[in-house]
Amino acid sequence: MPIQIDDIYYSYMKKTPLVHEALRGVSLEINDGEFIGLIGRTGSGKSTLIQHFNGLLKPDSGRIVVDGINTASGSLRELRRKVGLIFQFPEYQLFEETVFKDIAYGISKRGYGEAETRERVYRAAEAVGISGALMQRSPFELSGGQRRRVAIAGVLVMEPKYLVMDEPGSGLDPEGREEIFSYVSKLHEDAGVCVILVSHNMEDVARLARRVIVIEEGRIIMDGPPETVFTRIEDLEQSGLRAPETQYLMKRLKTVVPEINEGAITVRQAADEIEKWLLAAGCNPAGGADIPATVGADIPVPAGADIPAAADAEIPVPADADIPATVGAEMPVPACAEIPVPTVTSVDTTGGGICT
Repeated sequence: MPIQIDDIYYSYMKKTPLVHEALRGVSLEINDGEFIGLIGRTGSGKSTLIQHFNGLLKPDSGRIVVDGINTASGSLRELRRKVGLIFQFPEYQLFEETVFKDIAYGISKRGYGEAETRERVYRAAEAVGISGALMQRSPFELSGGQRRRVAIAGVLVMEPKYLVMDEPGSGLDPEGREEIFSYVSKLHEDAGVCVILVSHNMEDVARLARRVIVIEEGRIIMDGPPETVFTRIEDLEQSGLRAPETQYLMKRLKTVVPEINEGAITVRQAADEIEKWLLAAGCNPAGGADIPATVGADIPVPAGADIPAAADAEIPVPADADIPATVGAEMPVPACAEIPVPTVTSVDTTGGGICT
């Protein structure tokens, strides 16, 4: 069953002069197995909305039903088993003395036996790339990326149906970010977990999400495939957002090459579109000439060509040519040639020479 959100409102600091209406009539349906990107400028209501999914916040009015459970009146224990919520910098949630205990904390009070608990903990750890060798170490001895994976495993051990992540790549280096998103994508594809990703990184959302929801001032203003949402550059900029940089490149390229499809939003899509246009224009991006692929490769020579294949090869010389085959060789003399021979007229006995 989906997450059904019907016309919810929520305000902070209610009944004070500083009251702030964070959500204003939000209605939304999130289906099983989706990968959703939730975007909006700071203060738009993203974090407030996702905290309603597992009952951390309850709407002032309206209704949220998660997999048949009303968040305002249903069992929070069951609700939070279904919805795993990972906050920004989840490693700050770590507190146990070992990695194993931290991952196991969520199921420690659920009556599982020792063998089943161990199996679930190791399965969750493996899903995010935590090796068994780290299980008895303190989580505070690990790197930032490892601590974040431990925190995510502590949510996955509950085997949630919905995984809500608030800026999971924040503060990580590119390698760490890619590792986290690789594990999340694999979890989505292999286990069918519905992922809701909150992020300010449009490139991450464009390449991972299959549906993008834009929220502004507590209202949903856009909802659709990333190829539709991210091509509305002007609307995004009016909401304080930017499209992926690839989209700006394609828009610029469109002014020079009107025939090109400007809808690409990821690097891979842009490369495919540019290659497609080059082929249509009669250019072969891979090259059609018989040029060696690497330096030092043998250059093909037609079978009938009189060109030596290597620099030190012998140069063929016609049989009747009077040119030596190599520099320094003796000049060949035809058999019929007359060689003048000097005539001896006297001998110089004093100097030992011969006079002609």
